[in-house]
Amino acid sequence: MKYPLSLSLEDIEKVNNLLLRSGATIHEINTVRKHLSMTKGGRLAREVVRRGGGKVITLIASDVPGDDPATVASGPTVPDPTTYGDAIAILRNRGLWDKVPSAVKDTLEQGLKGLIEETPPKELTNTWSYVIASNMDVLTDIANYTRSLGMESLILTSRMDGEAREVGRYLASIALEARFRGVPIRRGLILSGGEPTVTVVGNGRVVELRKCAQALPYRLGVLMVFPCFP
Repeated sequence: MKYPLSLSLEDIEKVNNLLLRSGATIHEINTVRKHLSMTKGGRLAREVVRRGGGKVITLIASDVPGDDPATVASGPTVPDPTTYGDAIAILRNRGLWDKVPSAVKDTLEQGLKGLIEETPPKELTNTWSYVIASNMDVLTDIANYTRSLGMESLILTSRMDGEAREVGRYLASIALEARFRGVPIRRGLILSGGEPTVTVVGNGRVVELRKCAQALPYRLGVLMVFPCFP
């Protein structure tokens, strides 16, 4: 990933860590990332076309809710509807503007003034993007395999988001209904996917799945073991 000359890798790492710890959504995080990069937010494809590189075809394996190509990997080859103003607003709304490195603020403010070219907001020429794999594809394959074994399965959603602790409690409530009332299914596999967030307090660590996993057995009143990695 290439950055504007005034930014260092350490600057980008600090902004990224601050955003992750703030509970920002993946859309918010990527909006800021796009405007601190010379390749994200459609800039890579625009540069390739400018240099006479011919066609740009992007095959996307999406891990974000909704499968928006502009959000997956910060959309290096697709148009970007966000702006420098949006990036600044996100940092301010999350209480991070006074915490990010001065070089980051300078870059975003220069972009807001038009001194740095904005990410391309409209359709790029000679570029095509295709989502070839998604969260829902994975859920569907698991559900189909489960049914092939003679078990019932139910997909709740591929767009689950929110605080990981709350997501865990929500999933636990569904599991309890299934156990004691047979709703939404009596026996089988209940599936969901998405991208929960974590708001870190103090010196904690950002581990979304662990927070979700910790909340789930607590609400169920059982001991469960989850392989979660930092």
